[in-house]
Amino acid sequence: MSKPQAVLFDLYNTLIDIRTDEHAPAVWEQMSQFLTYHGVLAEASALDLAFRSQVREQQAQAGEKYPEIDIAAIFQSFLTPERKRKPTRNAIQLAQLFRALSMRRIELFPDTLPALEALQGVPTALVSDAQRFWLEPEMKRLGLGSHFAVRVVSSDHGFRKPDPRLFAMALQQLGIAPENAVYIGDSPYRDAQGAQMAGMRGCWVRRHDPFEAADQFVSPELTFPTLVHFVEWFHRQ
Repeated sequence: MSKPQAVLFDLYNTLIDIRTDEHAPAVWEQMSQFLTYHGVLAEASALDLAFRSQVREQQAQAGEKYPEIDIAAIFQSFLTPERKRKPTRNAIQLAQLFRALSMRRIELFPDTLPALEALQGVPTALVSDAQRFWLEPEMKRLGLGSHFAVRVVSSDHGFRKPDPRLFAMALQQLGIAPENAVYIGDSPYRDAQGAQMAGMRGCWVRRHDPFEAADQFVSPELTFPTLVHFVEWFHRQ
C-alpha cells in the first residue's frame, strides 16, 4: 500500500484513559435522590434495572448490526412517560450527571499529546463510539478541544464500530481514499477490523489485553505498544 496520508483515531482508551462503573449501587442511589427534585420517585435498584432493560430494548429494535444506544432518550423516559418524546435539556443534563457519578478515572495517556504534536500538518480525524454530549466536554476538559476538526461520533448515527460506514464518513470529510489512510485504536475487533472493512489499514495500540471474544479472530495489520511507536512508524513510511 502507498504511504498513508491521513491518520484516524479512536478516542476512549486510545487517547483518553478512562474507567467508569455505570452499575455501582452508589451511582443509582444518588441518581434516585436527584430525580426527586424532578418529582420522580423511584428506588435506585429499579432505575438500574430500567436502564439495563431500555438498553437491551433499543439494541433489539435498532435494526442495525452494531446498534448504538440513545442514552438521553433513556433518561428522558425517567422524567416523562412518553418514551418517543425528543430528549430535553433536562434529560441531557441528567445523562451528564450520570456520567460524572459513574466516572472513576479520566485523563490523557502520557503519549497522547506527544503523538498528536508529532503529527502536526497531517490530516487527522476522530471516529469514536460515544455519546456526543459526553465526548465534547470531556475532550475540551482534557485539552483536546482544538484537535480533530473531523469527528464522527456513533451517537449521531445510531450504529457503532466496527460498522465501516463510520470510517467512510470520516474519510469522505477528509477527502482521503481509504487506501491512503490508517486508523489506530485499542480494540482489535471494533477498531482494527472496522478500519480494514472500510478499506483502511487497521492498527492496534495495545493499551490492555483483548476483552471481547471477537478479538481473537482479528489480525490487526500492525500492533504498537504506544502511540509514540505508531507515529515513528508512520513517519518512516
